[in-house]
Amino acid sequence: MNKIVSFFTTNLLWKIVALLMAIVLWFLAINIEDPMDYKNYPVKVEIRNIEILDQYGFVLLNQDEIEQQYVMVRVWANTRLLNRMTNNDIVAYIDMSPVSFRLSDMLLQTYSAPIEVELPDFADTVRSNVANPSKIDIILDKIETRDYPVTVVKTQDVPEGYVSMEPVSSPSVLKVKGASSILDTIQSVRVEVSLRDAYTDYVTIAKPVIYDINSNDITEEVEIVGDSEIEVSVQINKHSEIPVKMPTITGQTKDGYTITDVSMDIDVIDVVGKDEEIALVKEIILDPIDVTGE
Repeated sequence: MNKIVSFFTTNLLWKIVALLMAIVLWFLAINIEDPMDYKNYPVKVEIRNIEILDQYGFVLLNQDEIEQQYVMVRVWANTRLLNRMTNNDIVAYIDMSPVSFRLSDMLLQTYSAPIEVELPDFADTVRSNVANPSKIDIILDKIETRDYPVTVVKTQDVPEGYVSMEPVSSPSVLKVKGASSILDTIQSVRVEVSLRDAYTDYVTIAKPVIYDINSNDITEEVEIVGDSEIEVSVQINKHSEIPVKMPTITGQTKDGYTITDVSMDIDVIDVVGKDEEIALVKEIILDPIDVTGE
């Protein structure tokens, strides 16, 4: 027993020093073989739980911008682990769930969402990691549904000799759903039709295009509620010039008066109608003119 006690107590200071030196040498050996270092990884940002915004009637306006943004994730770990890890092993994301608890009735709202970082399972010896930037601004807006009249635009009119009547669309009003700030910019909902080869009544199905105040197509930025196709009908009529026949003169003028000439300001009248109807009209006969007593 005394020998055991003597072993631990004799030259105790030197033994403690030797132990500490051994520990230091062990750490040095480890770091020489696999030293600690840091490495930056560019990672594209993901958005999680974005569907929760729709439940509260909101939409993320800058979603595309966020999903195209990269952050620099700095990882502090052993060199061997850093060399093994790639950008694809790291996930940087923002979680929309906490944001839902901060929503109000305001139309446009901006928040600064923290960027979370997930490392792979094998990265269990990582000392620290940080994303730069550490936050991203998110812009939220209230979702609304509004009615807009449909405007039919004739890109090409009917052939010569024909006339197109006012187009009729069904439905004539379209319901559009989207962020209120985007709906505010809508100038028109248009359907384009070409009547270049239309000789008879024209009916077609067309997709509406939504334009903002700068004439930009923003159809993809909103949602059309219900049927997204419009039926357009246009009545096509024949245009023709029908000769006017000189009216016959009946009756007897007063004594001392005689008719020296009969003339008309026009000899044809423009008419519009169906081909088969106009074909039946060869000329326009005016009522006789009675000059008795004139």
